[in-house]
Amino acid sequence: MAGIWQPWTDKETGEYVESFAIVTTKANQLMGQTHNTKKRMPAILNDDLAYEWLLGDLGEDRIFEIAGTQHPAEEMRSIRAYKCI
Repeated sequence: MAGIWQPWTDKETGEYVESFAIVTTKANQLMGQTHNTKKRMPAILNDDLAYEWLLGDLGEDRIFEIAGTQHPAEEMRSIRAYKCI
């Protein structure tokens, strides 16, 4: 999955913070059933795109192109989880 990481220092407290977020994109058909309100899913990258995401010298257009990657629904499966009491 594509993610972003940014270390920063709070100017008021001096606290050092490491922030991380998962990049999301428009949900494919399968994930649209799971995330049916916001219609989003993680940007799941194939090996080539993951390598480029991590090690490439990317311009803003390419970053948005990769971040918008929508993993094919036919390569995914859904498993229902049930709450045990």
